[in-house]
Amino acid sequence: MAKLALIYGMRLLPEEDLGEVKDATVVLKNGRTARVTMHLIEGSKEEMDLKLGEKPSGCRSSPDRRWDRRDYR
Repeated sequence: MAKLALIYGMRLLPEEDLGEVKDATVVLKNGRTARVTMHLIEGSKEEMDLKLGEKPSGCRSSPDRRWDRRDYR
């Protein structure tokens, strides 16, 4: 299997300062571009911690543990 690169990032900003969220663009060595979908989670720090601890939809892990990438089949 080829080596892969997972591109991700996070930034906390005051909600009242947020204008819009756009897709990010990655430029590949061959000159082509790829889009990275951005996701927005709003709420207090505590609410975000709870949301980030939830497993994504489609995940097959048991409800008593955090999700893992191996849970996707």
